[in-house]
Amino acid sequence: MASFLLPSATLFLAAASTAITGGESLLARVGLAVACLWAWVVFRRTKSRGETLLLLLFASAAGFALGWRALNPEFGPTHVVRLAGLRPVRVVARVVSAERGSGGETMELEALGVGPKDGERPARGRLMVGIAKPSRSVTPGCRVAFTGALRRPANFGNQGSFDYESYLARRGIYVRAFLWDDSGIELLGCSPGPLEEVLEAWRGKVRSAILSRGRRREAGVLLAMVLGERHSVATRVREQMIRAGVAHALAISGLHVGVVFGAAYWVLRWLLSRRISLLLSADVSALAMLGAFLPALGYAFLAGGRVSTLRALIMIAAMVMASLAGRPTRALRALAHAASLLVIANPLVLTDPSFQLSFASVLGIVALAKKTAWRQEGGACLRLFRLAASSFLVSLAATLATAPITAAHFGRVSLIAPIANLAVLPLLGPGAVVPAVAAAFLVPLSENAALLPLLGASYSVRLGLYLTELFSAPRVAAWSSFVPTQAEILLYYACLGLLFFWRALRPGWRRIAASFCLFALACDCGFWIWQRHFDWRLHVTFLSVGQGDAAVVEFPGGRTMVIDAGPRFRSGFDTGERVVAPFLKSRKIARLDYLVLTHAQRDHCGGARALVREFSPAEIWWHGAGERSCIEAGDLRSLPGPRLVSVRRGMGREIGGVRLRVCHPPPHSRHLEENNRSVVLNLAHRSVSFAFTGDIEAAAERSIVSSGCLGPSTVLKAPHHGSATSSTPLFVETLAPRLVVFSVGRENRFGFPRPEVLARYRRRGARIFRTDVEGAIEVISDGRSYRVCAGRRIRRCRAAPALTLGDGRGSLAEALALPRRSSLSGRSRR
Repeated sequence: MASFLLPSATLFLAAASTAITGGESLLARVGLAVACLWAWVVFRRTKSRGETLLLLLFASAAGFALGWRALNPEFGPTHVVRLAGLRPVRVVARVVSAERGSGGETMELEALGVGPKDGERPARGRLMVGIAKPSRSVTPGCRVAFTGALRRPANFGNQGSFDYESYLARRGIYVRAFLWDDSGIELLGCSPGPLEEVLEAWRGKVRSAILSRGRRREAGVLLAMVLGERHSVATRVREQMIRAGVAHALAISGLHVGVVFGAAYWVLRWLLSRRISLLLSADVSALAMLGAFLPALGYAFLAGGRVSTLRALIMIAAMVMASLAGRPTRALRALAHAASLLVIANPLVLTDPSFQLSFASVLGIVALAKKTAWRQEGGACLRLFRLAASSFLVSLAATLATAPITAAHFGRVSLIAPIANLAVLPLLGPGAVVPAVAAAFLVPLSENAALLPLLGASYSVRLGLYLTELFSAPRVAAWSSFVPTQAEILLYYACLGLLFFWRALRPGWRRIAASFCLFALACDCGFWIWQRHFDWRLHVTFLSVGQGDAAVVEFPGGRTMVIDAGPRFRSGFDTGERVVAPFLKSRKIARLDYLVLTHAQRDHCGGARALVREFSPAEIWWHGAGERSCIEAGDLRSLPGPRLVSVRRGMGREIGGVRLRVCHPPPHSRHLEENNRSVVLNLAHRSVSFAFTGDIEAAAERSIVSSGCLGPSTVLKAPHHGSATSSTPLFVETLAPRLVVFSVGRENRFGFPRPEVLARYRRRGARIFRTDVEGAIEVISDGRSYRVCAGRRIRRCRAAPALTLGDGRGSLAEALALPRRSSLSGRSRR
């Protein structure tokens, strides 16, 4: 036990000095690694339990210090993050990487200077620049200059959504910029380093060889497995691999590096064993392992140093060193070294999904390997059966170990993965990776010599994709899972560990552990059953989806309605799939009862297709008029199932004790513009009322006021994102809202919400909440009072004094300085 814990403890202990003193240079980290290895040699033979516990205590303190420094970085006066704001600035930078996908190009830059040419100041720090319409490619190592507004990256702020801030922070990026095209990017010269130049030329030759000698579908998969260019994989192929549970074959992980190392090891061992003198004078296995490490290292350099690749390299290096020293190789010790070194290099890697999936799968496989060892005795058929059974158990162990992490990050778990991996991984693993990597090493020497391995890899990928399509076809192949909470993930691993160590525990401890797990499981299930079906309160959540609209209404009794589905951006980012669906899954919602599409514009119904496909709503409400209906705008014609309901003013329904009434559009609305045809709903939960107004403008507002359908409302979703063409004085006076929610994009180019509109609501005494500042905004009503929970990270709502937010006209730094969470309690006016 001490031999496994001491390496990690010592490494974390040494990392504390780096965290406290601020050693960020490569030399400091190399010295740290050498000191850690020396400390491990010193303490490797200790058997003292007290010494082990003491080191673990210091390790916890070191890990806390290291994580605190990573989460609260100190930026110097020359860091580009100091320039984040609304004013454009000229930046001179060196290109670190450039990746082009279907939504444009993304460049990672290292800042060198800022300011005009005649007054340029030195700068440092990394930034990410997105280009919507690139027309040329820039190679890494080139110096470029551009003028643009630098902004701090921010999450949408919804429960269950992707943590974009942490994703960039793990790469050392705290500022970003966006350009529509690359006409404003000035190329100052290219002077890449020797290694970068060689690698880029090598990658270019390999890319050209793969693209010229393979079909487009197979070539995209080979580019992902050899060069790490996952954007080259077709969307349909990626979806099929996710459903079949073999998508990890696309990411260059320990599987690929291990396959290359294993193939090189067996070839070198066979060649070295041909010489009798070497067999008598040296350890052929150790020499073969040392020689096989070089192809694995070259493959990692060619593919880029991702977390899973580095983990595999460190584990292989640890095993090679142990073999050269004549010591037994232990997988858990090598895994501990890999985790410690990666965390020292970047503490935020702990939040990386690839880190979590990679280490969880290896831990599951190693733990299972200790329990079930493959025996080679018996006939050929028996050995073949045992090999297949062991392979199935390995795949099952990896699937079980990573299931909650996969559900938390991706909201989907493949049920057919243990079987699909048996058939597909031999083809997409050794069958494709070994010849493709061999071709990559042969391409610089002769492209003709690389032809045969590439053809073999292409045929192997073609057969693997065919089997993947077969395995992904059944509807039960994948389960669209709920997003588990952290407590549920811990409970899952507690139950899994209990099953694994059941025989090792004493009978008394078995009963205690089993009782605790069952009690915790019953409490968790009971809480969500009450939340979904027996909660008498009305929950309305205005989601942050950028410049668009999306709201989730959870009625008492369990029925759910989504009003608008958010936009689908030109880059291919679908908020229905990436924002609304994860929120619904985090609230344990498996099916929608109603989907309301207010009007036919992409910022309101662009994500509808993903919601219809994922949650199968029973009814879709829309205005049913116009040449471009919201059904066509959402690409819903080809999706069967939901019943289309064309709504008109005066229609009503009662759902879970909440009276719902349609206040717009009128029966004859074909002459109106699309915005003024928006569906307007009024929800009345006893004395608390909600008004959802879509994108109506002045004409529709006058029609609604004159009809008398919509009266004073407690909570109002501001019309048309707070534009100057809506929220007329008459409309504001008639509704007299207590709380107004603006669904707007962060620093949107329209300037919404307009200052005069904000002032109009404030004069009426309304509280202002904005999704671009507060993130998701949840309003909970019991029918007599309401409570608001607004913040970037919503977990639970607590009553607190009222808080008035600013109008957002200040600088970005002031907006970021606002509290991350605020609450408001109040009584309705009615």
